[in-house]
Amino acid sequence: MGKDLHRSIRPFIEQCLRNHNKVRDIQRCETDDYYYYIIKRRQNLPDVVVALCDDYHVSSLTLYNLPEILNDGGFYLIAKPEATNYFKVEDEQNLVIGKLNVLMRALNKANICSYTPPQD
Repeated sequence: MGKDLHRSIRPFIEQCLRNHNKVRDIQRCETDDYYYYIIKRRQNLPDVVVALCDDYHVSSLTLYNLPEILNDGGFYLIAKPEATNYFKVEDEQNLVIGKLNVLMRALNKANICSYTPPQD
């Protein structure tokens, strides 16, 4: 699911998003099982749905149980800071899975799925 998060995590994420130069507005939403945001971006960039994942380790089960709100694509944010680093682009689903640093960089792209992490 996506709601087993420390109470400080969502305010931190929201503050980061508010400070992003491409973010115009953040709409807080939730279902019975997940917290998510609809990110309205500046410069005619398309909106992005960001669902919060509370897993410590992303596995095939995590990917199998994606929230329905991501059926049309979006970003599955691994919201726990202590979770393992994970990054994946699912082009056919128009979906990116990663941590907050990946989201912040991907928001600069018109199509968030075109984001590629910097090489070491």
